[in-house]
Amino acid sequence: MTEDVSSEEYYEFLCDFYVSDHRLVIITNSSNFLLTESGYLSQERCHVKIFDVSDPERPTLISTLTQDGIFQNAALVGSALYLLSNADVYRFGEESDYLPHYIDNGEDQSIAIENISLSAPLHTAAYTIVSQIDIAAAQRAGICAMTGATAQSVIDESGLYLSRTVYLDEPGEPFSEAPYSVSAHKAYTATELKKIDSMLQLSASQCLVGSVVGAFAVEQDKVQLLTASDVTQYQIFTDTKYGWENRLEISHEKAYAYTVFDAQLQLQSQEFSATQAEDADKYLQFSQAHTVYPGGEQSLPRIAISLTEDAEAPNALAAGESGLCSFAADLGMDEYPTLYLRTVTPAGDSFASSAPYAACEYDGSAVYAAYAPDGKTAVICHGGSVKLYTVGAEIREIGALPLPVWGNTAFLFSGTTLYLASMDAVYLINTQTAALISEQSFGVG
Repeated sequence: MTEDVSSEEYYEFLCDFYVSDHRLVIITNSSNFLLTESGYLSQERCHVKIFDVSDPERPTLISTLTQDGIFQNAALVGSALYLLSNADVYRFGEESDYLPHYIDNGEDQSIAIENISLSAPLHTAAYTIVSQIDIAAAQRAGICAMTGATAQSVIDESGLYLSRTVYLDEPGEPFSEAPYSVSAHKAYTATELKKIDSMLQLSASQCLVGSVVGAFAVEQDKVQLLTASDVTQYQIFTDTKYGWENRLEISHEKAYAYTVFDAQLQLQSQEFSATQAEDADKYLQFSQAHTVYPGGEQSLPRIAISLTEDAEAPNALAAGESGLCSFAADLGMDEYPTLYLRTVTPAGDSFASSAPYAACEYDGSAVYAAYAPDGKTAVICHGGSVKLYTVGAEIREIGALPLPVWGNTAFLFSGTTLYLASMDAVYLINTQTAALISEQSFGVG
């Protein structure tokens, strides 16, 4: 049923941007809030706006491509832009078909059912939507979707790797303990990992114990993940006379696993950090039902993974051609922990890690970071400042700028210039001197 709308608010924010040949690609996320008789409703969409900049003084908008959902990730591979978003099933203000939609230059369409794959078990009424956009032709080359929201993703020449956390609760045999009826439960998490190839076909899927910690990475023909397994045994006591319920936690165990898959998500190795390995097979075998499409084989780029000493430390990871930068907070007893910068690079069959470099005090706010493709410069945006570093055998701070970067941030390195775009401004920064070259502020929404 269509809602009666009494007021509407619309906001649109910058998520990312790319420059390729004579094309400028801007990715935004819009939120449309409706105040109805039954309360607030919201709808989120991702927009790709493609400009012809062959004449830089007269950029021309040539295409606007939209898809349902909140921006999750994007990458430009050659002339193909891959865009991921997570979308709720519900669509307000219209009769819903409960399918994900996309809009190409004003034409609204639902994704064909044959291009939607199913995941089980399913705990959230959401879709992950993946688009492939031909930047040169300024048009969408393909789109697919799958049930469930994606938590982490990696995009490269071979396609897309997506992970989704699944929360499982296994009931035991009920029994009576007057005046209660008692049910025993075991709650734990698992991760569903999928590969979408460059033709937007779901070519492989796998399940593993626990939820992904921080992020996962790909290196040549390897997909590497660190997962944390939380297993909680508890009982629910229900008063047989009044119906009141109480929960009693019996035990809680936590363990970590480092898992390596090949490019087609076949298990290669798995190392556990606690004595819970005997339960791993049970977690790995939870049920799943997929519409699986045929896929091909591709090679993966050389990107390393960083594992912090404290697996629970928050990470902001940035990858470049020669390795990976890890920005990890030391969650000690200090009121303001320290944010450390380190680099990880491939060294034969292992990884070489630099000594941690104290970057700044960590106050718990968001960290936005990037690593230059040549592997020589890193940037951290945190706490109202932008800091640049030279990285290598040693890490050295180049300088800092007091720039109010508070929202989602996009980075583009070009020679000695860093283009830094936040929600309401674009900054040009010299990466050799950390000097601000120019800035352009604007209002969005």
